[in-house]
Amino acid sequence: MTRKLRSLELTMKNLQGLRGYKSVSYKDLSMFLDVNLPPGFKMPKFEKYDGHGDPVAYFRRYFNQLRANEFVQQFQYNVELIPDEKSLNSTKKKNTESFKEYAIRWREEAARVKPPMKESKIVKVFIQAQDKTYYQYLLPVLGKLFIEVLKMGEMIEEGIKTGRIVSFATLKVTTQSIQKGYGSVGEKKNEEDASAIVVG
Repeated sequence: MTRKLRSLELTMKNLQGLRGYKSVSYKDLSMFLDVNLPPGFKMPKFEKYDGHGDPVAYFRRYFNQLRANEFVQQFQYNVELIPDEKSLNSTKKKNTESFKEYAIRWREEAARVKPPMKESKIVKVFIQAQDKTYYQYLLPVLGKLFIEVLKMGEMIEEGIKTGRIVSFATLKVTTQSIQKGYGSVGEKKNEEDASAIVVG
């Protein structure tokens, strides 16, 4: 009779709470004892235990979710997209960076492409990614090394800054501003030219 009573007590304890576990300590509940949280770790938000249900199951889920979040953060860099030829073509020079800075940034992206591209392919894709001004002047160096393309690009940039080379982007903006803002001035000049031709 005492045996049956003990087994009944054990069954009741299992149903009521710890289900035969020794304790609710981290050591007994965690599946990954050897993993330590890094310094500066920020605690993610979890559903709090409300007193209903099995606390051990809640703690296990809590520890496993904690480790899963840690794992995802640790390997987040693998989620970043690996660039391809199409993304390299859409990588454009920012207004705030020099041609050299842009070329270095672009080349670093090209180095991450899988499978690796040959030097001639890198140069071809780089030239195709340029705006009209740079594209026009970089075409003659198509079969050259990337470093030579970089030097030529710097020379083109210097030419644009000094005014020796007219940038298509600047020309387009100037033309648009003339058409929008100075329409009446242009009309008067055309009238003067027409009257000069008739008189002259």
